[in-house]
Amino acid sequence: MVVVGPSRFAADTVAGLLNSSTALFWLKQVCFNKGAGEDEERDRFEFAGGKVQQLPLPTSIALALKGQGSPLTNRIAHLSQVCWERGQRPPSLALKKLFEKPGEAYHDWNSSLPGYVPPNAELGPPFDSVDSLRKRFCKAKEIRERLRA
Repeated sequence: MVVVGPSRFAADTVAGLLNSSTALFWLKQVCFNKGAGEDEERDRFEFAGGKVQQLPLPTSIALALKGQGSPLTNRIAHLSQVCWERGQRPPSLALKKLFEKPGEAYHDWNSSLPGYVPPNAELGPPFDSVDSLRKRFCKAKEIRERLRA
């Protein structure tokens, strides 16, 4: 096993690794249980940054994340990145994004807030009638289903 710190990974790869059940199992073995009690589902763990940095990785995956792996591990790393990128798209398809129109009240203020996500470009121009709103809604559902597939 090779122990590699999170500073060497891209954010998408770190998210994919930390979301795995294997990483959660390992973290529960080495981190402090804050709520040890009778109800296991109510237990709370403190996942300290130093412990997360020590997360062990198989050598083949560590090399792939550095760009030195086999074709299979490089493909796994690529798929992880693609999944992360697709996971970033659904907020731009939220129902409230269908009602956003540039130039309307609070649009400038709202779009300047940290974490603001603009509406998906595939939705087309803002609606101007009930029919165009209905078409935008159907288009958003279609895009969300395509992403899930």
